[in-house]
Parts: sequence; C-alpha cells; structure tokens
Amino acid sequence: MSLTKEFLCSTGVNGKETPKGTFTVQNKGDWFYTDKYDQGGKYWVGFKGNYLFHSVPFDKEQKKIVDTTLGKPASHGCIRLKVDESKWVYDNVPIGSKVIVK
Repeated sequence: MSLTKEFLCSTGVNGKETPKGTFTVQNKGDWFYTDKYDQGGKYWVGFKGNYLFHSVPFDKEQKKIVDTTLGKPASHGCIRLKVDESKWVYDNVPIGSKVIVK
C-alpha cells in the first residue's frame, strides 16, 4: 500500500468526533443537504453510516460556502475537504475501497 494523495482536512469537533479505524467505502453522491445543520456538501463518499468525506459546507442553494475551516476540527464528524479535493476522492475512490482514518 502506498500513499496516493494527502489533503488538508477538518474532522469532528469535541463531542462529535470522526471515528478512527479502517473502513470500506459504502456509497457516494454529488450533493447532500441536511436541515438539521442548515448546510450541505458536494462530492460525498460514505465510509461509515452517516460519516462522509465531502467538500467544505455549502448553503441550501449550493452557491455559498458557509465555513472555510480546514486544518482543525470543525465538522459534525465528517471529513471536510476543499471542493476540488472532495471531487478527486469522489472520482478516484470506488465503492468497496478500504480507507484508513487516523
């Protein structure tokens, strides 16, 4: 196994930590939105239940980034990436792939 890409990201804040371990990509999609947090993400890749790799969060219209924080905990448990980097994961990591979250 070799490292293909490395991205600056944000993970879950205290109390909503991102799970660590070895997982399998289960599903993916190009957009989601949740009323609970009034935000959504582009190019998501699911690795454990509702835990996803996805873009920085957007408003409901998918036009405005609502939080640009990367490099420190900022999410509700997902792994946030720059839009182009979440698109790379979406395009290049197929369902069934192993992912390791440390």
